[in-house]
Amino acid sequence: MPDGATHSRITQCALECCGLLAAGDNSALVHDYCRFPDEFYGPRRNEIAPYTFMKDGIQFHYPPHTPYEEAYRYWNADENGRLFHSHTFINHNFEFMLAGFQFHFSRIIACLRNNEKDEARKFLGCLVHTLEDSTFGLHALEGPGGADAFVLDRMADSSDFPVRPSYLAARINSKECHATNYVPRSLGRTADEASMRLYAEYVAYVADSRKSLFSFILKANGGDMEACRDLNQRMFDNAVKITADAIWTVFAIADGKNATPPPCPLTDMEPHVFPFGGFRPYRYTAFERNYAVNLKDERVPLKLLLPEGPKEFSQGLSFGTHAEGELLFWIAPGSFDATRLKVGFHPDLHFGKASLQIINDGAVVEEVVLDEMAYTTTINPRNLFGLRFTSNYNAGCICVVG
Repeated sequence: MPDGATHSRITQCALECCGLLAAGDNSALVHDYCRFPDEFYGPRRNEIAPYTFMKDGIQFHYPPHTPYEEAYRYWNADENGRLFHSHTFINHNFEFMLAGFQFHFSRIIACLRNNEKDEARKFLGCLVHTLEDSTFGLHALEGPGGADAFVLDRMADSSDFPVRPSYLAARINSKECHATNYVPRSLGRTADEASMRLYAEYVAYVADSRKSLFSFILKANGGDMEACRDLNQRMFDNAVKITADAIWTVFAIADGKNATPPPCPLTDMEPHVFPFGGFRPYRYTAFERNYAVNLKDERVPLKLLLPEGPKEFSQGLSFGTHAEGELLFWIAPGSFDATRLKVGFHPDLHFGKASLQIINDGAVVEEVVLDEMAYTTTINPRNLFGLRFTSNYNAGCICVVG
């Protein structure tokens, strides 16, 4: 859990990555504004409140989790024995964080364009604080796909787990971390596009920091302090990188510079609704990125049967079928040109059929029955976009490339 000095250090390193000085106009951002969320409940509340995003009574600071159990545990059957979801899956983390990102990006950019630079940095301080908290330290346990920071205390047996959470919190700090060598990238040309891409980056960095944290715990229990220092640095790097990207993006958009983000396949975006509980290799997995999994639980290349023959792909998503499922994204309008989308069963992991609906702008735009041949379509994704399928439980592994 970063303290004020750690927030200042991460923010300073991120500014340096962007080629911005931590002194002058940015001094208050480094030494004060990036600490705002921690001081919101103290004597400065009225001063900080105008820059604080709240949704459903939750401060943009420690965001809600993603309740995966709603996606895989709650089923019912109709009179014909057909399974259906009996509880609607809601990705609370996505809904909260996307709204928070849009709030902050829109206000920061507007303030910068109106030459209200100090106001912009106050909003920016609240944004980077949350990004830093989410990726550095025990808070990486929380958020998208997470639990809560107290789960360690509930799960640990002190006789086998001598390293207590309070010790971990103290050991994970920036004192031994060196500055990160990183070239920031633009997250988008508009506040909405930047919010969409930042959410995908946020999920990826939080996941990496969470894995680093678990490794840190194991190494700390074994007394391997050198490995702990490396893992501490890795989490620090994640926090600096995502903070630098957010800072770079708002200044680039406001200054009218080339804020065009680097190209990426659609499947590098982060879905906010995903299928769980697929056939055996995917039983405990929502989806896999850039590979498929065979019946021996081995990674294999993504593959689709196209009219010209079987073809392997290096980028895309794979997931297992269930009675029904969805893979849905929120795509900021104007983020992508027409996209060539390919969806189908992996030829080596195909045991049945699936009815598929293509969703775009919140509506069903195409329907097809998937069998051996992959389905290819050209689409301009926007707003609620993705696919919805129904099948028998063991129909196989579906690959999505676009």
